[in-house]
Amino acid sequence: MIQLAQELGVKTDTDEIIITDSQMVKLLEKSGVDTSQIMLPRRDGVTKIISRGRGSWDVYISATWIQNYYWVLGAAAGVIAAIAPGIGWGLAYSIVASVAGLVGQNSKNGVIVRVRNWGISSMSYQ
Repeated sequence: MIQLAQELGVKTDTDEIIITDSQMVKLLEKSGVDTSQIMLPRRDGVTKIISRGRGSWDVYISATWIQNYYWVLGAAAGVIAAIAPGIGWGLAYSIVASVAGLVGQNSKNGVIVRVRNWGISSMSYQ
């Protein structure tokens, strides 16, 4: 997954990982997810994962991601866990499940999830 992400132009070796919605769709497809229901807008949103060190991250999830991918939580969590070293599948799943539960398909704004000491400390709209 990391190799494919890098081939798509995602830099996975920094403290700030930025993945566009179209890159996410390609990674989900490679994970075996049927993405035929996903309709991307003309402009790509971005999901950004910033490592703050010692079990802490800020995860910015785009509104487009929320509107289109919330129904593939496990696969999306797998992508995030694979490209963000140290975050782990369980925490990544908690992040995407919390965001999906918060906004579902009705979000016009992205969400920032703040993880501190391996737990979600807060969420807010961008």
